[in-house]
Amino acid sequence: MSRENFLNRIKKALYPEHETKDSCIGELVIDNDLDGLMDRTVSIQEQATANWEELFDTLITSSEAAGWKVFRCATYEDASDYIASLAFERNSNHIVISDQECTENLGLEKVNLPDESEITVITPDGDPAFNRTRAIEADIGVTGVNYAIAETGTCVVSASSEVGRLVSLAPPLYVAVVKKGQVLPSLDELFTMQRKNFLDGNQDSYTSLISGPSRSADIEYTLVTGVHGPGEVHLLLVEED
Repeated sequence: MSRENFLNRIKKALYPEHETKDSCIGELVIDNDLDGLMDRTVSIQEQATANWEELFDTLITSSEAAGWKVFRCATYEDASDYIASLAFERNSNHIVISDQECTENLGLEKVNLPDESEITVITPDGDPAFNRTRAIEADIGVTGVNYAIAETGTCVVSASSEVGRLVSLAPPLYVAVVKKGQVLPSLDELFTMQRKNFLDGNQDSYTSLISGPSRSADIEYTLVTGVHGPGEVHLLLVEED
C-alpha cells in the first residue's frame, strides 16, 4: 500500500463525511518548509529563555502532580549536594551519570559522597556491555535533558545512542537535571523542534518522554511503580547559567 493510500484511509476514517481523493494528500503532510521551521524554533527558544521563571513555576506544579520530587537549585553545587544527600539517605553506593555538559557541571566527584560510593560516567563510545552492566547495577542514575514540558511535567531525553536511555531507565532512582531555557510550554513546541531536527538531518535515533516514575498495571488493574523503570524520580531545576 502506498503512503498516499495509507494516509487517505486514515483521513477517511477520521472524516467519513468528506470525500477522500489522492489530491487531498497535501493536507495531511506535515509542513516541510525548513526556513519557516527554523524561524519558529528560534522564536520558541527565545521565549523559553526569556520566560524561564514562569515556565519553571508551571513545570513544578505539573511535575509534582505527575509524581516527580522537585527541587529548585540556585547553583549546580546545590544540585550536587542534593544528589549526595540522596546517596546518604538511600545508602546508595553506585551512581551512573550520562556524559553531558550539565552533568559535568555538577562536579559529583568533588562532593562529599559516602566513602564507598562509586561514580561511573557512561559514555557513547564506551563498551556497550560495560555500559549496560554498570547501569543495571547502579542505585542512582543522573542525566541532563534536552527539554522539559511545563504543561505535562515531562522530561525529554534524546540521544544518538542508548547511553541516555540506560542511565534514565535502568537504576531504581533517577535524577533529571533541567536548566534555564530548556523548559517548553507544551508538546506542540517540542514537536516543532523535533520536526526541524528531522528535516535538517539532526534527528536523534530515539527520544524518551519521561512523565514521572514507571507505572504498570497488572491484569486486575492494580497500579505498580518501578517495574519497567525507576520507581522514584527527582527533578532538579538549576537556575545557574
